[in-house]
Amino acid sequence: MPAEADELDIVFLWKQNDTGIYGRRQDMFVKYLARHPRVHRIFHFDAPVDVRQWFRYPRSLGVRGTEAMPVIRQTIARKLRLADTDNVRFDTFLKLDSRRAGFRALCRHLGTGGSFADYLERALARQDRSGRRTVLWVCPTVPEFPAICERLQPDLVVADVIDDQRLWPLTDAERDAVDRNYADVLDRADVVLANCESVRDAMQSYADEVHVVANAAENVEGAEAWERPRPLRRLGGPIIGYVGNLEAVRLDVDLVASIAAERPDWQFVFIGSAQRGEPLRAIGDRPNVHLLGVRRYHEARRFIRHFDVAIIPHLDNDLTRHMNPLKLYVYFSIGVPIVATPIANTGAVGEFVRIGRTADEFVDRIEACLANGPPTHASKITAVLAQNSWEARVAQVFALVDEALPKSVSR
Repeated sequence: MPAEADELDIVFLWKQNDTGIYGRRQDMFVKYLARHPRVHRIFHFDAPVDVRQWFRYPRSLGVRGTEAMPVIRQTIARKLRLADTDNVRFDTFLKLDSRRAGFRALCRHLGTGGSFADYLERALARQDRSGRRTVLWVCPTVPEFPAICERLQPDLVVADVIDDQRLWPLTDAERDAVDRNYADVLDRADVVLANCESVRDAMQSYADEVHVVANAAENVEGAEAWERPRPLRRLGGPIIGYVGNLEAVRLDVDLVASIAAERPDWQFVFIGSAQRGEPLRAIGDRPNVHLLGVRRYHEARRFIRHFDVAIIPHLDNDLTRHMNPLKLYVYFSIGVPIVATPIANTGAVGEFVRIGRTADEFVDRIEACLANGPPTHASKITAVLAQNSWEARVAQVFALVDEALPKSVSR
């Protein structure tokens, strides 16, 4: 066991409100950091939530296939301490100011007043963190970051930049806000991580040194015994599946529509949040296209296990060129054949992916997968999985942390 002086507490700030749902990169880091012998405890905070949004947009809560209800359920579980594990405490700052007497009492109980920095300071003051150094791990964008750093006075700041948010469809004001947040966070970071080379290059205007720590794969055991999920049992014919973001900004909906029309005997299954009005919902009426909505990570993997072919039909644009698709590693770890459009930043897993540039090529590659099955180079696959495991990524980050960590407890 490491000496107490070598143990670390990690305050982890995630930029969204979906922890525990999708098995994102940050979920994996939290899971495997928590297992590391040097980590004493992790205090995890999702992005602040304005509770009034839950009441302001009630229609979105009832749209089948969206993430709204899973996010609300997960947030409530965090507030009730139902999501906590042995050494990870999960929390979310709920912003709710009200003049009504009943709501005022609730606000006091939940600690909803003040700023995000105020809340973090109050929440962490109640925890015993004496004698251990604190690493503030942040996935920008995170609001109020300069004030948070000033309040918490961490011994080290790790910034993990995941994709380049400036490339999403944003207003000029929103893009400027993201840009300022990147500058605020990376200026104060001691260790800066990026999930791929293109993001590293984009962030080098903010930080002198940016380290590429790509996504990774979990070791999957016993997948052969996973039962076929009920929604797939009624489907006849090969199942061609996709798990992930269904927004048209990255998904090539025209390609999907073409291959679904060309091969009506194939069943196309999409798992993920599909908002009202998105183009993919329009083709969901086809008899061989099935939009199954949001499934939690552990459940989604069981669906993937029963895909005959897993696909990544992404567009080629600035946004997708600044991504390191985690789904690729998940597909690969489960042993499903993979067909994709030409996508960037695939790393060592890329050689196991069949590429289709057009609808006809995509159909041809799927047919080849159906005929030949999964990759069969077992020893090579085992080596790639070992080199690209989350344990390996955590070890890589710890080497950077140890190099940068101050020798004294205070900054």
